[in-house]
Amino acid sequence: MTLDDFRETTKTGGWGSRTLVLLSNPKPQSALAEQFGTYWIEGGHNIREQIADDHLLVCLLRHMLPAYSGGALTLFRGENIERWKAGKIGMAWTADIEVAKMFGQGLNSVSSGGVLLRGLFEAAAIISPPNAHSCYLGEGQYTIDPSSSVAITAVETFPPTL
Repeated sequence: MTLDDFRETTKTGGWGSRTLVLLSNPKPQSALAEQFGTYWIEGGHNIREQIADDHLLVCLLRHMLPAYSGGALTLFRGENIERWKAGKIGMAWTADIEVAKMFGQGLNSVSSGGVLLRGLFEAAAIISPPNAHSCYLGEGQYTIDPSSSVAITAVETFPPTL
């Protein structure tokens, strides 16, 4: 599989069935894991929407992405305020508060406004560290399981954008 295969899976709405196939195969080698990791950064919201089951998505992410091997971290996320209130917190977090603010004031503030979140995550809650693509973008994206957080708090809110 390649990055284009992952993009095509999104175009055809196939992440529900693709997930089951991926989980039935052995954990991928580093090249495939890197391709998946790049697409997770690019189109993770599409994967989440099509799978529509965060528990299954966490299983897929733990299977496909390189495992995190460090200690507990305090991380930040710029989230949409409606998703925050609904408990549908995203899985992409960063140690860089300015990056989180950028998302909270921009992409994730559409319609209802944004919120800057701070979370304390034990190592077991951190699925994967930033990959090369995330570092290239300057985002430093950690993939986490938000249901495993010790504490997530709202730090700042942002007005809606169109």
